[in-house]
Amino acid sequence: MSFTRRSKLPLLLALSLIVTLIFPSFTAMAEEGNGELMLDGLAYTLHPALSLEETLVRVPDVAVIPRTFGTYYLLFNDVPTVESLQGAVHVTNSAGADVTSLFHIYPDSSRRALAIERLQRLKRNELYTVTLKGGADGLVSSWGFPLPNDLTVNFRTDGQYLFNEAYFTSYQGWIPDLTEFPFSAGAGTGELVASGLGQDGQVKLVIRDADTKEIVSEGTQTMPLSPIRFTLPQDGIYLAAITHTYQQWDMQYGFKIQAAELDIPSRDFPEVYFRNRNLNFISDRMNLLDYVTYEGDWSDVEYMQVWLDGKKIVDNLAAPTGLMPYVLDSRELSDGTHKLHVVTKTKSSPNIGTSMLEFLSTYKLKFTDVALNYFGYHAIRNMTRKQLLSGTSVTTFEPDRDVSRKEFATMLHQAFDVTPEPEGEFPFADVKADDWSRPFIADLAALDWVSGEVQAGERVFLPERSITRAEALAMIGRALQIDPNAYVEAPAFQDWKSVPDWARASIASLTRDGCVHGFPDNTFRPQQNLSRGEAAVILNQFVKK
Repeated sequence: MSFTRRSKLPLLLALSLIVTLIFPSFTAMAEEGNGELMLDGLAYTLHPALSLEETLVRVPDVAVIPRTFGTYYLLFNDVPTVESLQGAVHVTNSAGADVTSLFHIYPDSSRRALAIERLQRLKRNELYTVTLKGGADGLVSSWGFPLPNDLTVNFRTDGQYLFNEAYFTSYQGWIPDLTEFPFSAGAGTGELVASGLGQDGQVKLVIRDADTKEIVSEGTQTMPLSPIRFTLPQDGIYLAAITHTYQQWDMQYGFKIQAAELDIPSRDFPEVYFRNRNLNFISDRMNLLDYVTYEGDWSDVEYMQVWLDGKKIVDNLAAPTGLMPYVLDSRELSDGTHKLHVVTKTKSSPNIGTSMLEFLSTYKLKFTDVALNYFGYHAIRNMTRKQLLSGTSVTTFEPDRDVSRKEFATMLHQAFDVTPEPEGEFPFADVKADDWSRPFIADLAALDWVSGEVQAGERVFLPERSITRAEALAMIGRALQIDPNAYVEAPAFQDWKSVPDWARASIASLTRDGCVHGFPDNTFRPQQNLSRGEAAVILNQFVKK
């Protein structure tokens, strides 16, 4: 948890009673030869500030401190290890009841401190005790020195009353699109007031019981807003989730919560964003790789999650870090508006921050003549999504229709991602200058992937003729640099003798590698015309993933 506020963030004053406590720098090390972890002092702070020295208030044992403190610090001669915290620190009230708290080590190694953040409202004029476990299974320093014995320190709260808290931001700051945070309050009514949101801005509040997670109150308001009122059934700890929508021109907006004895332990929310902040449209066929980034100390991240339309698509729970990739696959998106959320939790704060990105997708395979159980369904979907193939109309693909030689040349060019080159001397007399396929055929000819044939003294490509299975696989063989004269063991097709010599090496190699197959009657049918569906299935295997 970073206790130094970045200057770009506004103070979240709408929840004004929450106190972020910041710890001073200590240079003392465990004295040589001492071999013990020792408590050097106690401190707290009242106001978030730019420097630690401005905010630190040192106190003696059993000092009276304001109820509104956020973090209480125990200063040591060395840094206690995070591992030794487990079960070694307890906070209790005068009746011996546990006080819900969050324990962590101040992350700057030059500041040797155990931070205790209260997660519930503290009583007025109450004595609280912090018990530290000593010995080999208690607190241990980074040098391996233990706290020699159990230790207790005490503080007493003052008698001030808590009334309400405020939380706000402006255009220079940041509020997550969804904020989740714990708070404590007394039984009775309260309200959430939003300000600064433009016309049609919307706010939703959901309050849950922290123990049972049951919803105790929820409400939604659309600008111009009146307060969202809620009722808390009893004194206790609750979880609040605020969702808001706004327009880009809403330069300053914020929220204020009011309730009896309201206390929010922390106003810090993890600041995380999508790298591709300008994503607003997926135009059909794309496989978007993007990243979400945490703006603070990456070692403080407990987890990040990316959700698409309410379904989690990735998280980094196994290896938390501040940069996480995710892939947005348009094949899974229906036409219309979609929402991405990144949910972030840090180790040093009880709060959760969520950023939202909304975008429009206009692609989903809708060919009425390609059934889900068609053998080429996924290949057609993938290649049309990537604009390597197109339908014969908006709703039809005609998978059983023959492929012409110029169509297949274009498909091959696209599937192998051939780099277009300026056209040099074009070798084929029968492809017109304005034919849409000519640039693709020219590139393949320059690569010696196609050669055509000679008729009446001219080299021709026969662009409109349907391509045979043998011709198509010979082209693919040249693209894969299969030597047409190399010996490859012949497949056991009954009609292998009908395969032209110039196609045998390619067909044998591609069959051996599982790229093509024969028919159930153990024939290959090399002179049979290739269908659009078959072309999609074969070429899809060579498309870059």
